[in-house]
Amino acid sequence: MKKEKQLRDHISVKESVASVRSGLVDILILIKEWITDYGRVILPIILLICIGATALISLTARSKVLAAEKEAEEALQESKTEVAEVMEIEFEVDKYPEINDMFVRYYDALGNADIEALEAIQGTVSETESLRLQAMGPYIDRYDNVCVYTKPGPYQDTYIAYVSVDVYLKETNVSTPGLQGFYVCKNEEGEFYINTAELSSEESAYISNVILQADVIDLQNTVNVQYTELMDENEELKEYWAQISVEIDSSVGETLTEEAVALAKLEEEEEAKRLAEEQNDPDYYAIHPEENKILRVKTTERVNVRKSASVTADRVGTASEGAVYLALEVMNNGWTKIDFDGTEAYIKSEYLTEVEDASNYETASYIIAISALNVRSSPSATAEKLGILSEGDTAELIEEKDGWSKIKYNGSVAYVKTEFTEKK
Repeated sequence: MKKEKQLRDHISVKESVASVRSGLVDILILIKEWITDYGRVILPIILLICIGATALISLTARSKVLAAEKEAEEALQESKTEVAEVMEIEFEVDKYPEINDMFVRYYDALGNADIEALEAIQGTVSETESLRLQAMGPYIDRYDNVCVYTKPGPYQDTYIAYVSVDVYLKETNVSTPGLQGFYVCKNEEGEFYINTAELSSEESAYISNVILQADVIDLQNTVNVQYTELMDENEELKEYWAQISVEIDSSVGETLTEEAVALAKLEEEEEAKRLAEEQNDPDYYAIHPEENKILRVKTTERVNVRKSASVTADRVGTASEGAVYLALEVMNNGWTKIDFDGTEAYIKSEYLTEVEDASNYETASYIIAISALNVRSSPSATAEKLGILSEGDTAELIEEKDGWSKIKYNGSVAYVKTEFTEKK
């Protein structure tokens, strides 16, 4: 009896790997566009403004934060009353030593890919973020000259902070200017942390107003001009940043793909094991009779047969139009795994059509052709011709209906006119 994996039309497999294109920001993105897109502020680094392709990474939204951070956020929520009125208050530069110290530790953690230190400051770091930090390690020498610009936040002991920093690469002594924005809060122990939780509508509205203030825009423009001028003057540095971006994305993407494929394979093996255990139950096929069916497929035109499910895979042969194969698995990626001369191979599903497998039916009796007659794919004189039964040829009979005999023919179900046969 065939294993379930060969019998089912579909097996759940992890679909592709999500695109891994976050990280270094395109140097041509304008500040105004970022502000327009701000809308729902749920990024872990709130008010993210990476001027050009600096090595300041954009960490993705998280579903969880550390338990300590959760408690701190709950305490903060309990202490909230009303959102403060947005005031046109000028930036305070390096005003709060504790906040400055936190950001120095934050950038040290980024440079050293110290996940534990980052989580202590901003909450959980995802696997993707961790991979990106490790991939950046060979390129980043250090983050230096941290300068913190703060404005009052929507609640007491909260701040909107912009941090300018110089990024030094290992291959050059030239620093690249960067600027990031953060939402800083204080926990119940009186320690500042970067708030990565989803914002309330009131907080979002408050921050949206702050980032439109004149000195905020001036600061963004100043750093942006510095970056643009630096890249215009140093083509080699500009090209190196572009190279870094591509190599980091490639490294992270390859790792995530490998892990996703391994996970999908593990899940597939576990599912196959579970189903095998179920099928050891003698009552399984009585409860699931459809699982006992074998699927055969037929090619609709001449088509290449590949070693794996890819148009770039090695070709192991060619299937002629009308060739019938046992389908081992119909995959979600548009390919079907078949039994090709005793080995596993693949054909694009769009070139296949399902054929009734004769083994799914019991033989009622046998017929003998009393003259040469056509074998058809369905009970119709205009149906596709599958072959010919010569006079005296025998076939297994499944049933007779409306002048046609349903027979087993080359492993598939076929039809012949009953009047040209007799039962054996």
